Amino acid sequence: GEASLRMLIKATFEFLRELHQYCKPSETSFNPLTERAVQQELAQILLNWLKQVRGLTIQQRALLETVAAVMSWAIFGIAAEWSHNGQKLSAEEMTNQVFLVLTEGVARLVPGLLS
Repeated sequence: GEASLRMLIKATFEFLRELHQYCKPSETSFNPLTERAVQQELAQILLNWLKQVRGLTIQQRALLETVAAVMSWAIFGIAAEWSHNGQKLSAEEMTNQVFLVLTEGVARLVPGLLS
């Protein structure tokens, strides 16, 4: 539900902040591999979550992989940008913003997901 999605978003922000905080510039070749693994894991977690929704039409079910991919890239992309370029807002504030954007959009495509 909503609490799990919020925790997943916040954990991503915190993980990437710590990754970029503690990795030295000489370790930058490690970062893209790690970041790609994080994004792929996010996509799989989100897809498994989306597949639990009951009562979806065939068209809605067909969208689930796309929805999971878009959500994972949205979470990962903004968290990576935030961690690379300074953190003007806290992880909590960013989590709230990303959560709102995702839930408003996903609620229209996958009705019943956040009920």
